[in-house]
Amino acid sequence: MTNRQIPHGYIFLNGAVKIEPHEQKTVIAIFDSYRSGHTMRQIVKTLTAKGIAFSADNPSWNVPKVMRVLKDNRYLGTEKYPSIITDEVFNEVQEIIKRNSCVADIDWSFCLYRMQVPVICPVCGNRMYRRQDPRRKSVQRWRCKDTHCSGLIMLPDKSLLNQLQFLINQLVSNHILINIPDDTTSGANTECIRLRNEIESAMLTSDYDEHSLIDRMRQAVSVGYDSIDDAPALSRMIRAEYEKAVPGENLQYELLNRTVKSILLKENGTVTIELMNGQIIAKEETENAAACCSTAEREKGYGHTGKG
Repeated sequence: MTNRQIPHGYIFLNGAVKIEPHEQKTVIAIFDSYRSGHTMRQIVKTLTAKGIAFSADNPSWNVPKVMRVLKDNRYLGTEKYPSIITDEVFNEVQEIIKRNSCVADIDWSFCLYRMQVPVICPVCGNRMYRRQDPRRKSVQRWRCKDTHCSGLIMLPDKSLLNQLQFLINQLVSNHILINIPDDTTSGANTECIRLRNEIESAMLTSDYDEHSLIDRMRQAVSVGYDSIDDAPALSRMIRAEYEKAVPGENLQYELLNRTVKSILLKENGTVTIELMNGQIIAKEETENAAACCSTAEREKGYGHTGKG
């Protein structure tokens, strides 16, 4: 076990995990700073300014590393790890993290670390990156990575998060909005049927060419394989993910990362998402579809009650 495979604050010595005194002070300082109201980014700046290393081979700190420290319950003490942080302090910090994930001044660098889905430019289709001038309180903007593209969208972090949360919750509440295409295939399937008929006709004759027949069989197998459409299976997998989920008060990053291929921004700041199966999900469409589903369910219920 190398020293940085264990949490910051400990050292592996003489076959056991021990507290490293200097790192122990750093861990306690991180918890105390966060409890006193400092953001994770401010804590990173403080650690960097003081020249405190995360580890010997990876000295730099960042927001995810600070978050890792704040959420690591091994600091409470286990059979292997001595206690560094009390239950009271640890639980208080978890509540603060939870509250901060809902506010407008959310630490975006950590959100960006959790959200692994690319944001796509509406002008050229390239990836976009978030920009903000740290010297002043300006609205966050998303700029296309292509320097020749004019793609630039002003979009506050809170608006982006809220729109994504709304779309995800709509799919959780109405998972039938996720379309599952038919398992049928088109032209390739017709070609496969033609080859199969030719093979069957040839086998009914007594003088068929064995080598030619084998070639046609191989061709039929190849065409059949190429005609397989994985969209229905993928769509069913995506729908199953939303069926077992429940609406969340905050954006469900893991569900987003597993099921969403890209985030699409419009020039007016409206957010839509593209699922892994290629289906586009927009606010208006989900609202209309959900309303239609509710109406259909009510009519179905009335029909049953009207029979007697």
